[in-house]
Amino acid sequence: MIEHEFKKLASTYDCNFHISEEKVSGEAGSYLKIVIYSIKIPYLKSIINISYEFGNHNMAKFETTLTTEKPIPKIELTTRSHFSRLLRSKENMWITQCKNKAIEKTLFNNLKTTGLTKLAQQEAFEPIIKGDYKNDIYNFNTSFYLGFNKKENSMEPAVEFYKKMLDYLYTNYVPHNLY
Repeated sequence: MIEHEFKKLASTYDCNFHISEEKVSGEAGSYLKIVIYSIKIPYLKSIINISYEFGNHNMAKFETTLTTEKPIPKIELTTRSHFSRLLRSKENMWITQCKNKAIEKTLFNNLKTTGLTKLAQQEAFEPIIKGDYKNDIYNFNTSFYLGFNKKENSMEPAVEFYKKMLDYLYTNYVPHNLY
């Protein structure tokens, strides 16, 4: 199923996806098979790098960078654990650290409109989203554990989320003649 989703992304964005397989030594002479699916999606003047690793850490990673001389505030977003959300359903599921209310509002809105909030409400989807500005480069990345049902449903919404965040960041922090 994951391979099918990567094929769909590659077709939609006219790019290639890659599968790499590796066996690493385990305990008592056993081997652990690790499979990594990856794709690079160009968008505006950035590349959205995506990898889904199965077999060892079982993690997904989305990463992109953009160059700008205008500092972009730091972002950190996590979720309350799936278990604590079941116990405290009235509380906001997202935990953020961002000093810019406009970025924070955009972040929440984009999570909702792309379907990632709904996925987090229905599954144990618990992304860690970070944005950090250093030396005129803003690094924006997301990672999450793939130990939840319907993990293939995370790909397309996460790509849309990244596109919406890049739209916002380019519009508000990069001079228009640079993209």
